[in-house]
Amino acid sequence: MYETYKDQGLVIVTLMVETVERDPPTVDDLNAWVDAYGITHLVVTDPEWEVVDRYSERVPTALPSLTLIAPGMEIIVAAGSVEEADVVAVLP
Repeated sequence: MYETYKDQGLVIVTLMVETVERDPPTVDDLNAWVDAYGITHLVVTDPEWEVVDRYSERVPTALPSLTLIAPGMEIIVAAGSVEEADVVAVLP
């Protein structure tokens, strides 16, 4: 979806909060994630869960989860399912 809509304003950020060993992710962990899944968007670490806590519910058993934030920082979906139609509906 990112490649399809990035020129229309879609920004995707993957937050890694911990590794499978439950350690804070390192730069090497982030790069391994990018390489393993062929990710072309931004991948950052959030080891203190600050961004997760601000924009969605902390439900560790539900990771990964998706949050859709519209322009103006309006939360459309918090820690749920985001479909392509949801994304298209909020593109500027």
